[in-house]
Amino acid sequence: MSWASDSYSLEDACSWIQTCNEERQADLSHEFGIFDAKDERFVGVAGFNQFNKLNNFCNLGYWVRSSSQRKGYALAAVDLLRTYAFNQLQMSRIEIVVVESNHPSARVAEQAGAHFEGIARHRLKLHGVSVNARMYSFVAAGA
Repeated sequence: MSWASDSYSLEDACSWIQTCNEERQADLSHEFGIFDAKDERFVGVAGFNQFNKLNNFCNLGYWVRSSSQRKGYALAAVDLLRTYAFNQLQMSRIEIVVVESNHPSARVAEQAGAHFEGIARHRLKLHGVSVNARMYSFVAAGA
């Protein structure tokens, strides 16, 4: 992620948390911290954004700090949030959009059982440059 750098400060984190609170109140996004269950250490973030209320779907994104990757945190978060989106938010569809070269995030989507729909050309911007992205989805039972 372009924001994850040595210059990211405590003030940046506090500002992001404030933005998350405001966006949750406005029903624009629902972001959640990911914490280790044993020692309550912060390991990442996962949540929903880009709600399309007309067509009843949203985007699910996740990020896990480098030192905590490959330990199942992202997969557990995706599993929990998928249930939350369908049961509490009443979404019909959840999309996971991953930069084509981000193999670890694609692997999480695949391990969670998301359906690979293809490559969307120029779907995301990374460092100001349009890049291709892998599109994954979950759909609600009976949808």
